[in-house]
Amino acid sequence: MTRESSIPRVSVITTVHNAEAFLETTLCSLLAQSYTDFESVVIDDGSEDGSADLVERLAASDPRIRLIRQRNAGYSNAVNRGLAEARGELIAFLDHDDLWRQEKLQRQIERLEHNPRAGLVSCFSALLDSRHHCTGWRFGARAEGSVYRQMRFCDLVAGGSVPLIRRDVIEAAGGFEPAPEVQGRSDWEAWLRVSRHCEFTTVDEILVGYVRRPGNYSADYQRMIRAGEAVLRRAAETDPELDHQVLRRARARDAFGVFCLALADGRVDEAGGILRQSLHVSKMPVLHAPRRWGIVLLFAFARLLPAGFQRPIWSRVATAMFGLTPGTPFLPDSSPAAD
Repeated sequence: MTRESSIPRVSVITTVHNAEAFLETTLCSLLAQSYTDFESVVIDDGSEDGSADLVERLAASDPRIRLIRQRNAGYSNAVNRGLAEARGELIAFLDHDDLWRQEKLQRQIERLEHNPRAGLVSCFSALLDSRHHCTGWRFGARAEGSVYRQMRFCDLVAGGSVPLIRRDVIEAAGGFEPAPEVQGRSDWEAWLRVSRHCEFTTVDEILVGYVRRPGNYSADYQRMIRAGEAVLRRAAETDPELDHQVLRRARARDAFGVFCLALADGRVDEAGGILRQSLHVSKMPVLHAPRRWGIVLLFAFARLLPAGFQRPIWSRVATAMFGLTPGTPFLPDSSPAAD
């Protein structure tokens, strides 16, 4: 049986809307994977630029790529279309401007094979600037076993380009929620539901590059917080443990995560406002975690210093915490052709 007629083991879903400037580098990081038994399902969600033409050009030289066009329907609907079109027993997701290290799929498949009870395997992400250089920050947490209760307080997966999931698990969980109020956090909402269906496991390595741009959906921090609150409200509809008190702690913990994202982006003034929001909702997530109140104390100290000293302080803190050197390329020759 030829590769063209065989069913790939992994389906990698990428949704695209006007992403021509970033997409080629992203897809090249996929095509360079050491694990090769995959298909790339690209859903063009009503792009008005040359995104679809770019995908067709790449597909002409690599039959693993399939382009599917549709009218603009939004991220979650586009992902669900990808799930409907996917043929693999395992599903991965790659956002249009993120990057994968060459061994990403291979390491996750190995982890999944050694953990037959797990339905989702995650990894860590390095935050990158628009040149695809490390900023020093890392996202993600170790998720092992039954993690639903932890996932209510923190998205342990932390990124749409991170997980590898068994197809039957994501189908049982119901795919991605298209409701407008959760958009921007629909990946957390999906992984939260998935965590009620299966165990998780984690490759303890940085395998994903999460590119930060001013136009990122997640750069609108208040929208992120509102969408996170919507995710938690939806979870509370079917979870009696998410009473008013627990919900407040979960909202405060999520807002603290957005505070850390603002710090990583260097938007210190906005970070201060978000921290106040988090503490106003509940101080418990900070008080019960020495690492978090340590960050709060350091933040308060750094705010007393001139603005020019603050970014270097946070850069050194990130390096000490995660071992990533700011300014180093995430992948060789991965600089984008255009910003």
